[in-house]
Amino acid sequence: MNAVAVGRPGEVAALSPDVLKYDSTQGTLVAQWAQTKTHKHKMVPFMAGADRHICPITALATAYAAGAFKSQSYDPDGMNFLFPDLTNTPAGAQAASTKITNWIRAFTPASKNVKYKAFKIAELPETVTAGGQRVGGRLHECAANGVSSEFLLFTSGHDADGISTLWHYLGVTVPLCTPGSRVLHGWKPPPLRAAGPSAETRIYPATS
Repeated sequence: MNAVAVGRPGEVAALSPDVLKYDSTQGTLVAQWAQTKTHKHKMVPFMAGADRHICPITALATAYAAGAFKSQSYDPDGMNFLFPDLTNTPAGAQAASTKITNWIRAFTPASKNVKYKAFKIAELPETVTAGGQRVGGRLHECAANGVSSEFLLFTSGHDADGISTLWHYLGVTVPLCTPGSRVLHGWKPPPLRAAGPSAETRIYPATS
């Protein structure tokens, strides 16, 4: 989830089901992700992964679409968090970034973790970190032909208002976050046409 949201570990800890919504146009579950460093929020579309036949995110999205949950404004006081082990950290305990890094490293070939011995991921380097996934997510989107720089901007939660007023007018919306999110979930990016986008390109089904 940290990689899919191109987030910092502290953002994962701040994720709450109280502020998840279902976008019927894009067909995807959307999180309002609190960014701890900038004190801003960003949109994070969560969709079914391309290589997952049974996806818990899709199941959760279906529940939201059916009205099983109630959304509210982001307020850390009294909220339910998706990963309480990362959020309710006592003084002196491991930070969220350290915990997530250890979870990821348990799947590296060099790991001595017996529980996940059968699930080693050969491509994972021994030095992988939770924070490194933010950079890796950017590079992964850049490597996908068709994901332009503005999509990278929106999915990472950055803003470029200081560069041009254009970015203020566009804003961070679910349709603009979806193309980059599709790539992070393993799908191919939507086609870019020199003659202009078709309706299919503008509204690209997130879970197709």
